[in-house]
Amino acid sequence: MAESVTDSPEAARAHARAQGGVRIETMPIVPAAAADHWPESVVSDDRLWAETIAGGNYTSIALSRGATIELTDIEGDACAHVALFNAAQTDERLNVADTIKVQWQAYLTAGQLLLSDRGRALA
Repeated sequence: MAESVTDSPEAARAHARAQGGVRIETMPIVPAAAADHWPESVVSDDRLWAETIAGGNYTSIALSRGATIELTDIEGDACAHVALFNAAQTDERLNVADTIKVQWQAYLTAGQLLLSDRGRALA
């Protein structure tokens, strides 16, 4: 059996520090400003979260009011399922049907609202 490289606190620390420069395809990028795919229009200080998510996987993050989220399909064949909840009242969630019906628009663009099941703007 191979000897563990994390069998002591010192060895575990050395192992963890050796991973510092490792970058895999699907992981959060910390700090977010270090991600290389930001549009030039996004100021460095406004970059809160950057992550590549593999197909079939998920992520979650709590965003402050006014934050902008951009989902980019880097391979050209993806579909994103987005679930939005009111962080202060988690039983209030995104209602896609009302979002489309109220605004008479199936293809949302910048400046349009994402409505909750209570008719309030979530985003």
